[in-house]
Amino acid sequence: MSNTMRRWGIIKQIRKWGLKAIDSPQGVAVDDTILIAVHTKKWRYLGELDWIDYTTLKPLITAYKENKLNEYIKENKLTIHNLWKDKEKENNKKAYYAQRSKNYV
Repeated sequence: MSNTMRRWGIIKQIRKWGLKAIDSPQGVAVDDTILIAVHTKKWRYLGELDWIDYTTLKPLITAYKENKLNEYIKENKLTIHNLWKDKEKENNKKAYYAQRSKNYV
């Protein structure tokens, strides 16, 4: 499946569940809160740097709608990708991403 088809499939599903989905260069932004990657099965909170795995879209969106994303991460033992060795650089990047997230709203 091409990335364009996958991107529009994600947007269509999210809108079917009554949520706002916006196409962005990094993926699909959901309700100005989370970003779902198109190339891989990962998501992250807008304004944060670390990506988190997911298996299928429906449980992720259900957890989002029920405001239980942290429980979803713990229950599914999902991996948060963070391989930073330089903590100062990590903190600078995270501050930059937090500031940049305002562009999505």
